[in-house]
Amino acid sequence: MDIDIKKANGRTYVEGRPGRLIIREERDILDLLAECGQNDTQLLMLHHENVNPDFFDLKTGFAGTVLQKFSTYHIKAALVVDMDRIESRRFKELVYECNKGGGIRFYKERSEAEDWLVSGKKYDIRI
Repeated sequence: MDIDIKKANGRTYVEGRPGRLIIREERDILDLLAECGQNDTQLLMLHHENVNPDFFDLKTGFAGTVLQKFSTYHIKAALVVDMDRIESRRFKELVYECNKGGGIRFYKERSEAEDWLVSGKKYDIRI
């Protein structure tokens, strides 16, 4: 699996390698969650290219499947997404709602995503 194990602020997290597709289908989500478990972390960072493009089309239901798995398994996930590439107003609404919570957040910049992921800082991000 195209992931790296990172440490920051004394915490370990799993990060998908930028530019690599690692979640093609539902089974891949479970493999990724297993990697988190094997590395004794519930912290995960993914990049735009790490997920199947269906993720960004809410009609497919793939985003719901991914986000539900993260929630069910208590994974704190930061997703670094290029919102300029997203045309769906509904997806942008999903991002807005997720960014209000504490379990799954979307960011433009990797550094902001990492900061939130390992420190718990909250950002008022308008992406």
